[in-house]
Amino acid sequence: MPNTSSPPPGATSPPPTKPLNIAVIGSGIAGLSSAYLLSREHNVTIYEREAKLGMDAHAIQNPDGTHFDVPLRIFNPEYYPNLTKLYDTVGVSYEPVSSAFSCTYLLPGEARSTTGTRSTTSLAYFRYSNSKTIIKTPYPALSLNPLHTWIPGFVAAVSKYSLLFYELVYFFVQAPRDLHNGKLADLTLGSYLRQNNYSDALINELLYPMLTVVCTCSYSSVASYPAEVIIAYYNSYGAWSWFPNLSRTKKSVYSGGDHCRVSEGVCDVVEKLARNCDKLMLGTGISCISPATKERGPAVSYVDNASKRTITTVYDKIVVATQAHHARKLLDPETTNPRLIKALGCWNHESSRVVVHTDPRLMPSRKEDWSPVNLIMEPNSTQSQLELEARVGAGGSNNLSDSIMVDQPATAATKLSASMCSIWMCAVDDKLDKDLIQTWNPVIEPAKDTVVANSWFVRPILNSSSSRGIEELKRLQGEGGLYFVGAYSLYSMPLLENGVRSSCLVAKELGSEAPWGDLQYQGDKEIEERRKGEGTRGGGGAVLGGGLRVGVVVGGLLVAGLGLLYFGGDAKERRAGMQLFWLRK
Repeated sequence: MPNTSSPPPGATSPPPTKPLNIAVIGSGIAGLSSAYLLSREHNVTIYEREAKLGMDAHAIQNPDGTHFDVPLRIFNPEYYPNLTKLYDTVGVSYEPVSSAFSCTYLLPGEARSTTGTRSTTSLAYFRYSNSKTIIKTPYPALSLNPLHTWIPGFVAAVSKYSLLFYELVYFFVQAPRDLHNGKLADLTLGSYLRQNNYSDALINELLYPMLTVVCTCSYSSVASYPAEVIIAYYNSYGAWSWFPNLSRTKKSVYSGGDHCRVSEGVCDVVEKLARNCDKLMLGTGISCISPATKERGPAVSYVDNASKRTITTVYDKIVVATQAHHARKLLDPETTNPRLIKALGCWNHESSRVVVHTDPRLMPSRKEDWSPVNLIMEPNSTQSQLELEARVGAGGSNNLSDSIMVDQPATAATKLSASMCSIWMCAVDDKLDKDLIQTWNPVIEPAKDTVVANSWFVRPILNSSSSRGIEELKRLQGEGGLYFVGAYSLYSMPLLENGVRSSCLVAKELGSEAPWGDLQYQGDKEIEERRKGEGTRGGGGAVLGGGLRVGVVVGGLLVAGLGLLYFGGDAKERRAGMQLFWLRK
């Protein structure tokens, strides 16, 4: 007879004394990490609606035997401590990748090529590259495209980058200090940046484009993120890891660059995380999840593919590892606590598209500008973002994405108002074809004969509404034998690390604690202490020290970057670059 007793909401369950029968619904990183941790002590069944385990569902196998992940998954060992420990524990190998990137504008519509190989972009207006030409460890080299034959353009470039230098140093030093002193509480990122008078150039031509790619969401959703979460991410080496940190003790892949990818792809991850599970129910769509009753444990209902009959299986516990809105649809409304259903409705989501192709028009116009990561902006997209923020206002309670609910495949007509990000795949994995490109949020369509694959993904948005849902979900975990894990479920950046950490917390409650315990980076610890009402004092030296270190390095490198000006491009391209960048002041 299954154990049907459930603790009061918010209470901690005593560790089980015998193996439990546990169902895990979904096999993204949260579901797989839950399954791995729990299968060490319990009997685990994974349910996945795709024919392959979800984390590997969109990967592509080439005829020559090589394969690559869709979407590409890059992680930072400093910011992803639980994910890194998980990989180390199961023997997943990973290797460093370059964190170089470029920033480019699309040409105006009338100057843009829609077919063939003509350029669709201006010259790159900002480049960051890992270089070893001066010292043996990678360091950032900033390159500008000044209109070197046009003296006023050069002056404008120097003027603009001098302002950017000052603002970046100030941001790197002051923002961690504001986080430590609790000044970011209840502020959105957009509100914080506007209240502190950061320039449009810094916000809309550097910070927002990068963050739309990190968070895979629109400019408006980035603006609505809690400022403290974004600053904690940056300060905890999420972006700072582009710079050398001589205090690190590890001498392996962390010596420079610090961004890594799994060497053998996520197929290696899913195989090693799922190998101890009792049963894999692939291609099985769940129709209903019911909480425990006095007579039975929690139950899973699904339609059997062979007989087409609905089958219901009772378990001791069920771990739901789908997106919040999917979990909400699966719960039986007749027997589920209405508070739980309401809590899972607090998240907004945005759909976005990833296309794999070989069309160079979705890359910078100059091959010299091609970087592993290439951010490409539409000229009017940042101005639209400014108008949106002005229309909503700059108050600390801005929740710009409350009205956004996109839960359908993104197409060219429903593309996000965000930067387009094209990954040059051979720069990430040298075994891949040199022409292969993976583009997130394509704002222009690649030629049909160049398309290898199309995929659509749904991501949760963190804002004031979802933060309320997180608190309520925490109180209801375990009620009726149901547990919920996923990137959305913690008050932090909704990335792979959140998915793993949420599974660690649930596994601990079910008597199967992760061997490495519960790891948190400094910024998240400070936020959690503040939200518990314990204050944020203590440990600030490390927070401020990281910002100061980066501020000094960035400042020096930005000044040095003015001397790393490179040349190229015809007169027409230079005029376009001047119109789109130098005069956007």
